[in-house]
Amino acid sequence: MLHPREPYLNELMLHARQFAEARDVYNAAKLLRRITRLAPEWWEPHAELAELYKRQGEWKAMMHFAKRAAALQATNPDAWRNLAIAATALKKNRIVKTVWKKFGVVTPNPDRRSIVALRAPSGQQFEILWAHPLDPARAVLTSIPYPASGLRYHDVVLYDFHICGYTMAERRRYPVYDYLRILRHSLFKTFSCIVHTADKKPLRALERLCRQANLGFENWTSTARAMPFHAEKALPEFYSATALRTYAPGESLIAIAAHCLTEAEAVLCDWRLITLHEYEGLAEV
Repeated sequence: MLHPREPYLNELMLHARQFAEARDVYNAAKLLRRITRLAPEWWEPHAELAELYKRQGEWKAMMHFAKRAAALQATNPDAWRNLAIAATALKKNRIVKTVWKKFGVVTPNPDRRSIVALRAPSGQQFEILWAHPLDPARAVLTSIPYPASGLRYHDVVLYDFHICGYTMAERRRYPVYDYLRILRHSLFKTFSCIVHTADKKPLRALERLCRQANLGFENWTSTARAMPFHAEKALPEFYSATALRTYAPGESLIAIAAHCLTEAEAVLCDWRLITLHEYEGLAEV
């Protein structure tokens, strides 16, 4: 949206957006702040500053400009959502509840079956993780992330509301949202090992045993999620990449989220007795 009366301000906004697209945060923020001083009644530069600071993880600055954008354009839902995200990051719970109440959101989300796909960075790559949304900004991870991400099973994380792509699972197409930051670390640790089978039936039996023991399970061989970042204007489709290494036929790399090594060993021992398949190399990763 352009300023209706000031071509000069529109030119500054154009340059600010070009800096933002080039990831030149300093100059983009400098120009946008200048515009807010010249036209304090124009809500758009405040909203773009909130988006800019969100990508940088500067939550206080984001909250300041999101609050201002919402005050100037009360009918814009994105301004309110950004205000709720910033308030969640800063633990301003009263503001969070007020915003979600405005949208008719019940928190925490009582439907444990609901899922959301999140794109989390891992070095120069990223992975697509599944999570249970608690509200439109918070979710509990139900996937077991790769160790390089710094995330763990059942971490509570903050996520964005903009769709950054789509992923496929069980013949369904799910929107993907960007992970923003961790809000609360879980007590689970990640353990991994090789199991000497690639058949679905025994692997499903191991997953069932893990669920019964309230542990997390992931077959990292078939659900590898590490993919390189790439810049596309159109929303991309995210599919599982190849595994991080090649395994011998009849082997699978599995991950178990448990509080200690003993819990993971107990489930694997029960699985070995039931299926007569072996495992090796169980260790925390």
